[in-house]
Amino acid sequence: IALALCFLEQCFRFYRSTKNYKVYSAQIYENDHGAYIVLQVARQNLTIGAGQYVYVNIPSVAPLQWHPLTAVNTPHEGILTFLVRDMGPGTWSNAVHKAITAGK
Repeated sequence: IALALCFLEQCFRFYRSTKNYKVYSAQIYENDHGAYIVLQVARQNLTIGAGQYVYVNIPSVAPLQWHPLTAVNTPHEGILTFLVRDMGPGTWSNAVHKAITAGK
C-alpha cells in the first residue's frame, strides 16, 4: 500500500508539473546581508497561503531541479510572491540570480 501511495503522489506531482505559470516580476535586491530574489507569479487557482511552500522548477536554470519556495503573501491576492536568498556561487539560487540579471 505504501508503494502505491508513493506512486500516486509522484503521478500527481508529474501532472501538476506540466502546468506553466506566468512570471509577473523577477527582481534582485541587495543589502549588507547579501542578494535576495523576489519572484512574483500568477496564482492560477492554487490554494496556498503565506508560509506554505510550493516546489518550483525554472527550466532555463536547471531543467530537472525542483526547489521548495515559501509563499510570502496573503491567500486573497492574485499573485504569489516568493523570496529567495542567493546562497552564492555554484548554487541554484545564484543561477537564478544570474538568469534574472541576464534577462532570461
